[in-house]
Amino acid sequence: MKDTENTLVPVAEYYKGGLKKATYPYVSVVLGTGLMGGYPDGTFGPGKTTTRAEAAVILSRYEQVQESKATSYRDLNEMREVGLTGTNLTSATPYIYLKSEEGISSSFDRIVGKTVKLRNNLGTMTPHRMIVADAQSKTSINNLYGRMFIDKDYRYPIKEGYYEVFIEVTVTPSSNNLKNLTFYQEVANVFTTVNNFNSGTVDKYGINNLPVEDYVSSGFFKEKVDRKFWMRFGLARTSDGSSSDSWKTFFIDNNTKASFSLPLR
Repeated sequence: MKDTENTLVPVAEYYKGGLKKATYPYVSVVLGTGLMGGYPDGTFGPGKTTTRAEAAVILSRYEQVQESKATSYRDLNEMREVGLTGTNLTSATPYIYLKSEEGISSSFDRIVGKTVKLRNNLGTMTPHRMIVADAQSKTSINNLYGRMFIDKDYRYPIKEGYYEVFIEVTVTPSSNNLKNLTFYQEVANVFTTVNNFNSGTVDKYGINNLPVEDYVSSGFFKEKVDRKFWMRFGLARTSDGSSSDSWKTFFIDNNTKASFSLPLR
């Protein structure tokens, strides 16, 4: 239970309100094991009354859940990893974290909540979470987290051989000079090339994302105003050993970074 105390719960109430933090572990367990599912509108409905038929289904599933180990449930494993490290990277993909010469793992939790300065005194950026969506198409999505970000109206085609990855950050501009296009260039300098995105799930789950329309000068960034939002990038499923799409490093400073790649063959 403690593993999911600080996780991202893939229900509409997480961002829209209506889900108390104390219930995160319990909702994560019932969702992650399939004991209960959310409603088509993305809500979990913690205040809704359960019918006898629904209760019967839950009891039937409970018997099956009791016979299985917690580690056998993919979605629960992902929610546990997100709760502990801020990402589902190693439970959703074969990616591994690189280690320093001293044997220290450059895992994502090392940069969570740490602030990196953008060049030219444009402001600061702080990473919070990184979520991998395992999707074969816009309608064939293998994990709960993927369905939180992708649906039939997702802006980008799902490329064969790539994961869609979403990262949540807070950006605080030092002036009104930070435009969306400039911001993309700054993120590429410390991490990787990112994009804005849109889908039907954005409104469904209350996700705050970079504007899609008029992205060059949308006025999204304002001096000294914190903006917490999601953006996306692609991560290769396989590697030929030379592609930067299969290894990434997020630099905070010379001593603080997250580095991950596919295992060497």
